[in-house]
Amino acid sequence: MSEQEKDWKVKAKRFVLGLVVFLLFIWAISTANKAKGLAQENEQHINTPDYQMSFVLGGPERLADAFDSIDNADTEKLNTDKFVWATFIIKNTSSGTATDVDITMNNTVPADKILVTASGWDNEVTIEAGENPTNSIVSVEEITPEEPTYLFIGLNKNEIPDNLTEWNENYTELISSVKIEADDSSATYYGKGYNKSL
Repeated sequence: MSEQEKDWKVKAKRFVLGLVVFLLFIWAISTANKAKGLAQENEQHINTPDYQMSFVLGGPERLADAFDSIDNADTEKLNTDKFVWATFIIKNTSSGTATDVDITMNNTVPADKILVTASGWDNEVTIEAGENPTNSIVSVEEITPEEPTYLFIGLNKNEIPDNLTEWNENYTELISSVKIEADDSSATYYGKGYNKSL
């Protein structure tokens, strides 16, 4: 084999080796970028608020600890026996806090009282009337992970509509929907009072 052929083979080997190293370098950078992007997506997914919502019978007695922490009323001055109660519970199951939260409640009948125990520390709560007497908008600064927010809904015992006289059986018909809208998330709960033809 001539010197020229040897030089050519050496150069060819170096070129192939250099090309393989270059391609491995490009592959490593691409893989690292994909892994970083996936990690960022996962972190965003984990930190995006996600809500578990439930509606239960009762209020002041059944959920006494939460009721004692009401943020928008002085419970000692409230005659709770005047009302029948149901409670809507919101739990943020993610790792991220929901901020600037508006909770729009659509009931089948107007609520006489809506009392809120908000999750988080020193959480300001406001309640506004909605478009009609059966709508209310509850605003809270935040809903923190794993600590439930309670909305206690009271109906005056003397003004319960005929269709809700069996309160223990029919309380689930009180809510048609509850929509949660925060800076970075939203969710809607459809209650048994929800009518798709509305």
